[in-house]
Amino acid sequence: MGPDPDLARAAAAALGNISAAKELRAALATTKGATRVAVADASLICAERLLAGGKRAEAMALYASLSATDIPPPLRLAAMNGIIREEPAIGRPK
Repeated sequence: MGPDPDLARAAAAALGNISAAKELRAALATTKGATRVAVADASLICAERLLAGGKRAEAMALYASLSATDIPPPLRLAAMNGIIREEPAIGRPK
């Protein structure tokens, strides 16, 4: 019997809620399918929590890992939105 997908998704959500960026980046590299989507979603939550906690560099690194081409497009776009929103060097229309 393989790993329990519900347990894996719950674990990913817990990692996102405790801002465990390093662990989530490691999980992104090793998961597939629905579990990978859950890890990516938890990573977005983690990045937002890191930003709120003043850990901008960690959040930006997590967003960067989520902008890879093998991340599902809606999650990749959300990560890119975070990068654009937080990167002061990117010109914005006024």
